[in-house]
Amino acid sequence: MKIFKTVLMIALCGGLMTEASFAGDPIPGDQTEGNQAAQKIPFQVGMYRIQKSLTMNVLVEKKLGDRVEVQLVDEKGHVLFEDVMGKREQKSGFKLNFSEIQDGKYSVVVTNGAQVITKEINLSTLNLYEMPARTLVAGN
Repeated sequence: MKIFKTVLMIALCGGLMTEASFAGDPIPGDQTEGNQAAQKIPFQVGMYRIQKSLTMNVLVEKKLGDRVEVQLVDEKGHVLFEDVMGKREQKSGFKLNFSEIQDGKYSVVVTNGAQVITKEINLSTLNLYEMPARTLVAGN
């Protein structure tokens, strides 16, 4: 099982790198904020929800030698989860389980001290309503 998780993590991080490499070099003279921000941030963050569950996977890739902190913060600024990627780690994955957390807005904040990437999460429960009973009668 551990080998499967490792292979899956490598494949997903490889997919993130492939996506970034297809973006290509910026066009000379193209000074949009997106291109400037992408060039300055030395780490990448990918996030996806595991189907049919309340678990979110967060994948972080960075350069060796950098230290990156990952936090889950609620609307009021309370830190619900915190982990640090050391200087010797290049890729890491985190599972965030929302099954026992109340509905609301949450943020995944990834920072190396100078740059910050924030991903928003909205957690809401769908309320089910019972429809009134209906009867269909056909008569001859």
